[in-house]
Amino acid sequence: MKTCRTCALIMFAGVIAGGCSTFSGPTSGTSSPPTGLHYAKEIPEMKTAVDEALRRYYSRPDYDSATPLPDQAQLDVQPPITCYVFSTEDYLAGQGLKAAKFYQYIYYIKSSNKIVGEIGLAWIGGNNVIAFRGQAYAIGAHELATMAPYYNGLAKAETLAQVKKGSFELRLLILPADRVAPMGRPVETSVMWLKSDATDGDLIYTYPQGEFVDVPSGLQPSTVYTVAEVLKAIRPAVQKLQDNPPTRPGIPELQNIPPTPPGIPR
Repeated sequence: MKTCRTCALIMFAGVIAGGCSTFSGPTSGTSSPPTGLHYAKEIPEMKTAVDEALRRYYSRPDYDSATPLPDQAQLDVQPPITCYVFSTEDYLAGQGLKAAKFYQYIYYIKSSNKIVGEIGLAWIGGNNVIAFRGQAYAIGAHELATMAPYYNGLAKAETLAQVKKGSFELRLLILPADRVAPMGRPVETSVMWLKSDATDGDLIYTYPQGEFVDVPSGLQPSTVYTVAEVLKAIRPAVQKLQDNPPTRPGIPELQNIPPTPPGIPR
């Protein structure tokens, strides 16, 4: 996502008792998922990491008192959304979204019904350790213009006719870079991945066009596509960029994403 972020890095780890346990992980949906849109299931360790990230953000020593913060007690933390990265290498491998890798959980933060911040929750654990790293992004007293378009896009997704007829987990998907910014850096774009609770039928929904939102090449804003349609539409731009690489590297955090951990839903 294209956001302007002043970040505080927070670390949290919780250890499972016993040496033979493995992380069953958050899961999407339920045994009988409701019709419509739902979010990733939150486990206690995730909530603890989010609470700690907020506590540390509000108590950090380098806080600029001239920048107002909303009352922490009035913050409304939204449900977690699973975010995946689908790299150029993954795309060119021809395996479709099965190759997409888990990146982080995203929690939008509201205050007075406005988006005032965001927390990214990354997995840093192992087979016998539940561990997340929480990172709070630029929480402020006023609505953040860089984040609001993304959250508003999620609200629109809930009203889609296709969503009302089925059952989907709302995910975010960062697509391969398909253009180059003026400074020579590749530009990754993101879309909403509506992961069907059925065996197939995944959909992609693009964000509304806006000042802080880049729509993927070959796609229209606020439009529902099948996965196959998206993969076909972005191929020319992705291939062109692969043949003529940008002069600067992309966002470091989006490079060399490790395989999706056990227990994270695919």
